[in-house]
Amino acid sequence: MKALIIQHEDSTPPGSTLEWLDKNNISYKIHFFKTGDLDKNEKFDLLVICGGSANVDQEALHPWLVNEKQYIRSSIADGVKIVGLCLGGQLLSEALGGNVFKAPIWEVGWQKVRLLENNSEMTVFQWHGYQFTTPPGSQKIAESAGCPHQAFTHGKNIIAFQFHPESTVKWVEECAADPDLPVVDTYVQTSSAMLEGMTHQKGMQKWYFEKLDLIFLGF
Repeated sequence: MKALIIQHEDSTPPGSTLEWLDKNNISYKIHFFKTGDLDKNEKFDLLVICGGSANVDQEALHPWLVNEKQYIRSSIADGVKIVGLCLGGQLLSEALGGNVFKAPIWEVGWQKVRLLENNSEMTVFQWHGYQFTTPPGSQKIAESAGCPHQAFTHGKNIIAFQFHPESTVKWVEECAADPDLPVVDTYVQTSSAMLEGMTHQKGMQKWYFEKLDLIFLGF
């Protein structure tokens, strides 16, 4: 089994996804579309689409988005198993017929979401100024007061997140140290609050790995 990771920039890595791949002896390749296209003859069983600072409506600013979107649509058509993280989730929503738009608010830091599968709450790490809608034929699996569509599944092989379940302790620390943090607001935390909320990381990662097991391994 082989996975392709689409990474958009160094500052938004695949995070704990790599730990899950290593744990399951799944080989992987990391590709940046901004550096060029993939070999069309190279096939992958799994696709992980990372987050990033670009937005889906910025093809003029980021021309590589055109080729990446084509690749995602082809992967969907081929039945590849796919997980989308933040920007990756937005790209999946758009490809599947959903809407992606600039949100009225930012979400940054540890925020609660409601998991629809069992009507429970979980605290997750957020960093986004855009939001997606759940596409037609997809199943919404998480929501929150600040963002009605936090995650969805499509069939048995696609899952998309608006939040960052792949967040590692190291990455959250880097986010907390970012000099360009959005202004503190209802759903935007201070740097110190992000660090204090680190106790939520383990529970979020456990849940994320369970979702990867279900989508990618079938159990």
